[in-house]
Amino acid sequence: MKVVCSTSALRSDKRHRWQEAISGLYAPLDVEIDDIPGFAGEISRAALGSLELTRSVVGGEFSRRTRQHISGDVIDECLIVMVRQGPLTVTQFDRECELKSGSFSMLDLSEPYTLRHRGQTDSYFLKIPKRTLHIRLRDVAARCAVEYPGHAGIAAIGSDLIRSLGHHAGGTDAATTSALADHIVDFFGIMFEAAEGQLAESSSVARSAIHRRAIAHIDRHLSDPDLSPEAIATALRISLRYLHRAFEGSGQSVGSTIRSRRLTRCRDALLRGGATSRRISEIAMQYGFRNTSHFSTCFKAEFGVTPSAISTDCD
Repeated sequence: MKVVCSTSALRSDKRHRWQEAISGLYAPLDVEIDDIPGFAGEISRAALGSLELTRSVVGGEFSRRTRQHISGDVIDECLIVMVRQGPLTVTQFDRECELKSGSFSMLDLSEPYTLRHRGQTDSYFLKIPKRTLHIRLRDVAARCAVEYPGHAGIAAIGSDLIRSLGHHAGGTDAATTSALADHIVDFFGIMFEAAEGQLAESSSVARSAIHRRAIAHIDRHLSDPDLSPEAIATALRISLRYLHRAFEGSGQSVGSTIRSRRLTRCRDALLRGGATSRRISEIAMQYGFRNTSHFSTCFKAEFGVTPSAISTDCD
């Protein structure tokens, strides 16, 4: 790999010139630096046919790509991220993950994201045209800002492959690397498809994070009568199977969680003041119940009393 940007060569306005350099390498973005006088960074690059591999060794830095950046350019590419030395915090699609040493994730450069380097990090970024990834992966966005451990199984092979490409890609002729690019994308497509199942089975931290995000989404959309496990999985860009697995340790299914949280909101609304039958109906509709009869049945099953009894006690 060839060094294409180093702070050792920047004589003035280090932050601005570093921002220009990485915007040109990846995509336009904003950069904040924790310690400008002491900040050090170096980026190396190797072309791999239609792909591009970069290695970034950088100190404390925060990068943000916003809708404003995206409106000014057309970049239809993704980054596969592999952290050699972390942690590196990634956010995208309302998800956040902390990538520890040896782990993978993905970023969609056509959507807003942030990268947070806390202290010195050493990371590889493999830039791939999104259209080629879509052929190999059912849902590219579902892999973004999700941590995939890289210490075992096929992901460990992926770590070795990235490191090997970093060491040897520069010495390979253009025709060979162009032919190799398709096989590289094939491999990582297989790796991410396989790793999703491994993540759902083994990572309690990941399941806990999905559960928290799902609860937050439920609370924001309780008024939507069409709120369902399928709708939540789509909004969080994860598989329905993964969503259900994230709720297994909570003691409630996704559907019963939606119903219980709706009923609790309705009860709280009734306890705040007296209620006529019309108000009970309005509250039920406000929190996503399609008809009062079904609401009353669910309410009594949940709390042991009818909604009208609650409101009578309140009068």
